[in-house]
Amino acid sequence: MANLTQGIRPQPYGQGGRKVFLPVKAGAQIYEGGLVSQPGGACAPTTAGGDSTGAIGIAEHDALGGATDGATRLSVWTDREFIFNPGLNPPTDATPYGTVLYAEDDHTVGIVNVGNALPMAGRFVGIEDDGRVRVFVGWVALLTGAL
Repeated sequence: MANLTQGIRPQPYGQGGRKVFLPVKAGAQIYEGGLVSQPGGACAPTTAGGDSTGAIGIAEHDALGGATDGATRLSVWTDREFIFNPGLNPPTDATPYGTVLYAEDDHTVGIVNVGNALPMAGRFVGIEDDGRVRVFVGWVALLTGAL
């Protein structure tokens, strides 16, 4: 799978959540609607491999990191359900509510962490009629057993 190469409209589900403004990692290209991690304290796209930590939210707009960490800031929508594309190992209706989902890239999720190389995307909260996946994304989802 490959990360976004252009922004996509975020697809929130339900109500709630919050928006926070965070520093962007130097040189990182983040696109609107993509999952965002915060490795080393600055935002970067959530991606397989690399230095991604678990997803903390969704980018509300495109952002290109400046010459140093924090030279640019990003509005991150967090602690809310969002709809994502299903990955190579998608959840099904039989997947238990709250199951950890993994980011195959910054807009695609699955239930299998191949080789322990995938960062956590969030917690499973349902499937849309068209097969897309509802995921609770935020720092709360990163806590073991929390939802």
